[in-house]
Amino acid sequence: AAMIHDLNEAGEALIKKWEGLRLKKYYCVAGYPTIGYGNVIANDESYSVITHQQAEELFDHDKQVYIQGANNLTGGTKINDNQFAAVVSLMYNNGIDGVTNSTTGYLLRNGKFAEAIARFPMWCKARDPKTKKMVKVQGLLNRRLEEVALFNTP
Repeated sequence: AAMIHDLNEAGEALIKKWEGLRLKKYYCVAGYPTIGYGNVIANDESYSVITHQQAEELFDHDKQVYIQGANNLTGGTKINDNQFAAVVSLMYNNGIDGVTNSTTGYLLRNGKFAEAIARFPMWCKARDPKTKKMVKVQGLLNRRLEEVALFNTP
C-alpha cells in the first residue's frame, strides 16, 4: 500500500522561507506573475494585493497539490517525513512533472535515495527572461543545499 505523507513543519518552514512572503504581485526570476508564498497567479486569477491570511490560504491550497505529487512519486518507497518534505520543496519550486519525469524522480520512485539526493544541487538553474538561457542562480543552489540537509536529517 502507498504510504501517504503530509508536509511536516520543517518542510513547510523551508518552503516559506525560500519562497518569501509577498503581499503584492511581482514577477519571479522566471518571469511568472506571483504573489504570497511563491503562488503563481493563474490566468483566471487577478490578485494584485492580498492579506497575510489570504497568503496562508493560498499556500495551504497550493501545498496540497505538491503533497499529492510527492506521494504519487514516492508512495511505494520507505521515505521518512524529512525526506518527503525535501521532495515537496523541490516540486514546489520546479513543478511536479519536471521532478517526476527527471532522473531525480526516477531515483526517488525506486527508493535510490543516496543517488537522488546527490542530484538535488543540479536543480539550481532558472531561465533568464531576457536571454532565454538557463543560468545558475546562487539562491536556488542555497535552497537545494538546505533541502539536502533536511533530507539527510533522520
